[in-house]
Amino acid sequence: YDPSKSNRLRKWLYYKTWYDLYVNCIKDSQDLEEARVKFVDQAVELLKENSLFHEIGHIFVSKYLRLNDESEEEIIAFLSELRYGPLPYESLETIIAASYKSSMDTYNLAGRYLTAGFISYIKNEQKNKNQKYKDINIQGRNQIEKINNLYKLSEAEIRAISEYIYEQKRN
Repeated sequence: YDPSKSNRLRKWLYYKTWYDLYVNCIKDSQDLEEARVKFVDQAVELLKENSLFHEIGHIFVSKYLRLNDESEEEIIAFLSELRYGPLPYESLETIIAASYKSSMDTYNLAGRYLTAGFISYIKNEQKNKNQKYKDINIQGRNQIEKINNLYKLSEAEIRAISEYIYEQKRN
């Protein structure tokens, strides 16, 4: 595990999540203090909404799937957040952090399962010559090296991969 590589990826995902909102708040404000307040207010609302999709995933599991495995439940919750939440880059960053920084085994297992799913999906798409994925380097000796370029995915691609992983899990 190389924390500098993981942190670099996480910084890119933060940038992709928040940069446009940050710039728009500055453009739409009289001064930097007003921009700061707008940014914080809007970011908090988006994070709350994103969290709700994660929690809805837990509710879905308990009501319809009745899994007896906490890691499996966390995988479904993360997939719900990725697929339907307003912040797919933020959600992907959370999964990366869960994979390598969480002290909870449940989050580690769920995060690593999902990042492996992303790598597998991209590898398959590259093998099938899908041009959308040709510039995403997933080479490396270990998983952290292989996920280093996931920030290059679009929001739509993140959602599509999440849906694919979910469908694979159901079958």
